[in-house]
Amino acid sequence: CYNLTGSPVCGPNVTSMYYTYIYCNKLTGSPVCGDKVTSMYNAYYNCRNLTGNPVCGNNVKDMGHTYHNCYNLTGNPVCGDNVTNMYNAYYNCRNLTGSPVCGNNVKDMRYTYSGCNKLTGSPVCGNNVTNMSSTYYNCSNLTGPGVCGHNVTNMYNAYRNCTNITSGEIGIKVTTAVNTFYNCINLKTVTVYANTPPRISNNTFKNCSKLIAIYVPNSNIDTYKSADNWSNYASIMQGF
Repeated sequence: CYNLTGSPVCGPNVTSMYYTYIYCNKLTGSPVCGDKVTSMYNAYYNCRNLTGNPVCGNNVKDMGHTYHNCYNLTGNPVCGDNVTNMYNAYYNCRNLTGSPVCGNNVKDMRYTYSGCNKLTGSPVCGNNVTNMSSTYYNCSNLTGPGVCGHNVTNMYNAYRNCTNITSGEIGIKVTTAVNTFYNCINLKTVTVYANTPPRISNNTFKNCSKLIAIYVPNSNIDTYKSADNWSNYASIMQGF
């Protein structure tokens, strides 16, 4: 419905907004979501003329692609307590301000805030999250530590180009940390909780010229110092 105009609506008894306004790029006004809605998957995908604040109903579980490329939305991101999927939820919402949020039940944060370069405050990651691939890619105004939930296994590109974070962590279950802190030019310290060195690349700490310490489990420091690509940072490794 490329030529729909006006503001979006949602009736009080709607339970699914699955693909509701996808590519309705002439809609204006603020997004809406009824209290009975459980799925907002792709609800406002590419509705790039919507303004106002994003919304999420109390019963929503799926925010996959909900506001993908809605780059005129302002205000703070939201996430209901029942949400489990935030995959691409706010991808390229580059005028959102405030701090990122993550509900307690979220499991998938792939690309959630990628390109949201006006977000400030500290990154967040719930303890049920398993995938942080590109979660905060290009969130260049975030400050505070680059955190990682206890159940995360994938941190590919998680904080790439987050140029204002000064510390970060790689969680105990992480197996992939390729490009995680690429171009984090103010990064000074990283704490790695994984006992087995996660897979990293030559770019994981590329352009991190202020990096002075990588803390790894003391019992496995020798393993880290000899592991692929980790060995390049043996001189700044410290055990904890």
